[in-house]
Amino acid sequence: MATDFPATGLDTFSDVVTGGTVLAATTNNMQDPIEAIEIKVGVDGSAVVTSLDYLLKNSSSTTPGHLHTTLGTITTGVWTGTTIAVANGGTGATTASAARTALGLGTASLEDYEEGTWTPTIEQTGGGGFDGGYSYQFGDYVKIGKVVTASCWVRVAGSSGGSGTVSVLGLPFAKNQNDYQHVGVIGYNDALALNCVRGWVNASKFTIVDTGRTGGNYSGAVAGGELCFTVIYTTDG
Repeated sequence: MATDFPATGLDTFSDVVTGGTVLAATTNNMQDPIEAIEIKVGVDGSAVVTSLDYLLKNSSSTTPGHLHTTLGTITTGVWTGTTIAVANGGTGATTASAARTALGLGTASLEDYEEGTWTPTIEQTGGGGFDGGYSYQFGDYVKIGKVVTASCWVRVAGSSGGSGTVSVLGLPFAKNQNDYQHVGVIGYNDALALNCVRGWVNASKFTIVDTGRTGGNYSGAVAGGELCFTVIYTTDG
């Protein structure tokens, strides 16, 4: 093959005299035809801007009908750039809502997702009510659609004048079902006189159930200590 590739043109032409006959414009180098092909097609790493190899490998080239366009980047698994339509699969959707509609899935989705905090407080329905102080009051929740998972960790000082049913107020959403239908589990308790282990959602509060009973609420003393529970319930809120 030609030794001077990549070149931008063929070797020079000249008239050659052979046996007294003048051959006009004959190539001096018979490898010129091969060199011409090399220039057109290119080889790996060709620097000739008109070669096919160069045109296919360089983002600045716009011919032959070949254009490299950066739509975005992926960094640590996160796409940043132009919205890409879901063309395959028959949706052509650019949003989750449109894709669900196109696929006949309706409007149900996890778009109705919420998480946050709430502040638990102790209620005693009798006497002077709960009059103890708080060392800390932690509450958090996750809501997906109508389903709420709420948890609580509260530490209180003893109540001197309260009596009656004991509840924890402040649940982030009101329940939408019947009383006693949503039951939660007390994971830690040294604030109540009895070893209570469960409660139920009553409107927007968690009412403690007496030990060993399924139909009676706790109405004993509230001593200094901690109370922790988790409850799952449904809401229209």
